[in-house]
Amino acid sequence: MKKNKCVSRVRVMELMEANVQGVPMFINSEEAAAVMGMTGRALQNRRFRKLNSPPYLKVGRLVRYRLDEVVSWMNYEAVPGF
Repeated sequence: MKKNKCVSRVRVMELMEANVQGVPMFINSEEAAAVMGMTGRALQNRRFRKLNSPPYLKVGRLVRYRLDEVVSWMNYEAVPGF
């Protein structure tokens, strides 16, 4: 049986609250993708193809993102409204 890697909205809210409190937090690819509103596979493809994606750390096989850098990257990539 395949493990469901879906990150709940409650977990995303917990992550965003921790980011507001200034706690340095490392999150995995699935959590980073949920914060950005995409699938983990889409984020993995962006990383693999060297497309524009937030900075990440790699420790062995593990990929981790700093939550504050993910949020900063999203703000930087935002398209200004009219």
